[in-house]
Amino acid sequence: MHLATAAQSLTVSPFAVSKRRCIPRGLTMREARTVIIAVHGTFAPNAEWARQGSHLHRALLTILGTAVHWIPFQWRPGSNSHEARLAATTDLEKVIRDAAQTFHGCSIFIIAHSHGGNVALMTLARLARKCPGRGAVCL
Repeated sequence: MHLATAAQSLTVSPFAVSKRRCIPRGLTMREARTVIIAVHGTFAPNAEWARQGSHLHRALLTILGTAVHWIPFQWRPGSNSHEARLAATTDLEKVIRDAAQTFHGCSIFIIAHSHGGNVALMTLARLARKCPGRGAVCL
């Protein structure tokens, strides 16, 4: 499939984080085989690679096919503290749980950069016993 065609056929799955839960917006209920959550680093909340339609996003669509839901995860930028990463861990856990519930049986992966990797690994450690089978790539 041509790269532009693959990118156009993607259904984007942004999640809005609220205090109660993550609410999927604009989702189709089509079965997703893979959910990828992109987690930016501390000082890069608008990192190009984490956006929908980035080179990385399009390359993964080409490799994995169009049944991929891409979720750019936003956490408090510029807060280079353990407390900020703990708060982000709680929010990311909600996003993962909602994605797992919405797309039952899908594989969920996190791609994270810099301290976003700490957020991802801390979240996965919290979920390890309850939700096995998640993975992370830290850049």
